[in-house]
Amino acid sequence: MTYRKNKKKPYLYRLMRKIKKTFKAWARRNPSKARRVYAVSSAVVIIIAVCILTAVAGKIENSGRKSVDRKEIKATTEPVVKETVPPVASSEPDGNKKPAVKKTPTNGKTVDTKTIYSYLQGPKSWKEKRVWSGYWGNAYMNGSKFGAFGCGLCCMANIYSSITPSYYKASPVDMYNFAKKNTRYWGGSAIDWPYMVRGMRKAGIHCGTKRKPSRYSSFKKDIAASKCAIVLVSSYDSSCYWKYTPGHYVTIFAYDKKNDRVFLADSGDPAHNRHWVELKKIYRSLKKASRYQYICVTGYNRSEDTFRNRRTSGRWIRPAYMRNGTAKK
Repeated sequence: MTYRKNKKKPYLYRLMRKIKKTFKAWARRNPSKARRVYAVSSAVVIIIAVCILTAVAGKIENSGRKSVDRKEIKATTEPVVKETVPPVASSEPDGNKKPAVKKTPTNGKTVDTKTIYSYLQGPKSWKEKRVWSGYWGNAYMNGSKFGAFGCGLCCMANIYSSITPSYYKASPVDMYNFAKKNTRYWGGSAIDWPYMVRGMRKAGIHCGTKRKPSRYSSFKKDIAASKCAIVLVSSYDSSCYWKYTPGHYVTIFAYDKKNDRVFLADSGDPAHNRHWVELKKIYRSLKKASRYQYICVTGYNRSEDTFRNRRTSGRWIRPAYMRNGTAKK
């Protein structure tokens, strides 16, 4: 007759059994303390389980958002739609029965830069009462200072106020609230590519994301065919124009074919704002570490505009020609 030799249990199993026996013996001697230890350990286990479930739910949500974002930010070049605004009797503020005047910057020989908006985002500009600065430079939004993250929203406000009919305009705060309401942008941080594209499309602006082409001629062709563009620049790629700039959104308007330059709206640096800059410097400074480098704006359609904002909210310093009424407001 053969006897089966008992296998020795693993060390971890034997250790856990010993701990369990020791705890039971201690609990029989100290029942009140044992109940407290059991309650605390149960609470810890529940908290850990909730944290794990929250992390899993967050990953599922992020994967869903990424799939939606891929569809939304698909770089598609939309046809340029020439907008014909019908005569408006009562929609204009002054009640005139004239066609709405468009403020669209063109790529022609003469460009009226007074029609181009170029907001500043920082608290220093607001403190110094610089033109185009506003109260938002010192304002906290969702726990963060707008001046630290608002460059993309300033770009969106610049574009909406510049290429829409003259009675539509928006401040960076108006665009911040619109993006939060109409996209998945949470606020309190820099706005990402998909939310910029989705927000501008909701405002009737035709646009699409682009990656930096390997040849400058392709980039120049994109900009020449666009009314304006939002570009992401970084001094890490080139310090030919921007210094100490890890990443910053700026707006470029009115490509000048003869001089190969663009009109720059830079919310982060008053010394750069509203200056003509060589397009090649923009190309060299594009931030390659980002998944996209620029957004081309090809047109505007009033019938697709769900924003239709007529008043810039909050205090900001307007240029003299706007205060005096010598330019379109």
